[in-house]
Amino acid sequence: MKQIPRLLAITDLSGHSSTSLQAVISLAAALGVKVTALPTAVLSSNTEQPNFRIADLSDYLQDFLNQWKELNLKFDAILSGFLSSESQTSAVQQAISDFHSPQTLTVIDPVMADQGELYPCFEQNIVTSLRSLLKDADLITPNLTEAAFLLNLSYDSKPSLKQVKTWCRELAKLGPKKVVITDVPVLNKPKLTSVLAYDSANDVFHRTLCRYLTVNFPGTGDIFTCVLTCLLLQGKEFFFAIDQTVLFINNAMRLTIKMGTPAAEGICLPAVLKYLPQV
Repeated sequence: MKQIPRLLAITDLSGHSSTSLQAVISLAAALGVKVTALPTAVLSSNTEQPNFRIADLSDYLQDFLNQWKELNLKFDAILSGFLSSESQTSAVQQAISDFHSPQTLTVIDPVMADQGELYPCFEQNIVTSLRSLLKDADLITPNLTEAAFLLNLSYDSKPSLKQVKTWCRELAKLGPKKVVITDVPVLNKPKLTSVLAYDSANDVFHRTLCRYLTVNFPGTGDIFTCVLTCLLLQGKEFFFAIDQTVLFINNAMRLTIKMGTPAAEGICLPAVLKYLPQV
């Protein structure tokens, strides 16, 4: 039988919402990937909900990693998402050092900002900390705001395609072989948005267009990165995997809107798993 890929997911766990580890574990399982979870924090809800509570787990991360090293665990991919403090980058770096092999896919989702602003739980120093992880990445998946911040650029909500391509090349110089920037606007076509991908090894770009939906669902970045990572673990070609991931996200958002699920709770995962690409 074909061996099931193993994913080490380093991100937060939100008790109430379809985001972060709740999303990663269910989506990965549906896509035939086994998850080992390293929760960086436990939140009462996602950060879009009012008065959320957060328990930082920084003091436990190294002990978890030490035990997994004793167990001689092996991973086909390492995915780093929400880090609750800049100090947690050292745990991510340790995980990569302990568990990375030439065959391991390392994915960094630099979760920190959107729409031109840092998330309210972060200070400015998170940018420098997340930038330090790029040198160890095979693939990064920032949104438009995060891409600008990683490059020390002022946020521009409507950059030209040429500008964003330049950003991709500059981000690749910091380490990652592949760069995917989400939420890239399609100028003069407000009903569309796009995802721009860059493969630095071949200096090739790929743009995926989709319908722009005005509803903001927290956790769509978590879901995007998880689904893309799992499809790559299944052997899907990079650009094809991005097209499939964008299609899934768009269908999932549209169905969640149709169901009337409160947007702040995120995508209604139980209802949308049927839209996942077949594996």
